[in-house]
Amino acid sequence: MRFASSCAILHFAFTSLFAVSSLAAADDVPVEIGVWSNPEIEQHFVVLEEHHDGPCGVIAKIQVTQLPEPLAAIKLGFDLVVEYRQNVIVSRWATPANLVVGAIEGDSIYVVDWNRSFKIGTDGSIEVTKKVVSEGNGLRTVPRA
Repeated sequence: MRFASSCAILHFAFTSLFAVSSLAAADDVPVEIGVWSNPEIEQHFVVLEEHHDGPCGVIAKIQVTQLPEPLAAIKLGFDLVVEYRQNVIVSRWATPANLVVGAIEGDSIYVVDWNRSFKIGTDGSIEVTKKVVSEGNGLRTVPRA
């Protein structure tokens, strides 16, 4: 496991001109996430609701079982996280909008919002997890409330 602060990670939130690839869905439990609202999103996902996120724009809440390919996901309102070492890209992940990168473990990245932590794989898998990053102590399991 590597902490986000111990390696170079770029976290991008922008609109791209990359073509949208197929959005394969897994048979997993849907996860509610927020993405940046844009005209493309409704062609691929059902928008549950939208709300303003201050000066950053409008967030669209959607349900997913699989995230799109990272470069295609940018056009759909997702953020992009890139891990690189010595000027070489190691991994890319599409992530929900406006989340904090916590840690990298194998091919997975952990991102955190105010009350949930997500584990996202380079294959686009996403799940809500009880593991969170805690003050330099690494990943730990959150006890049930």
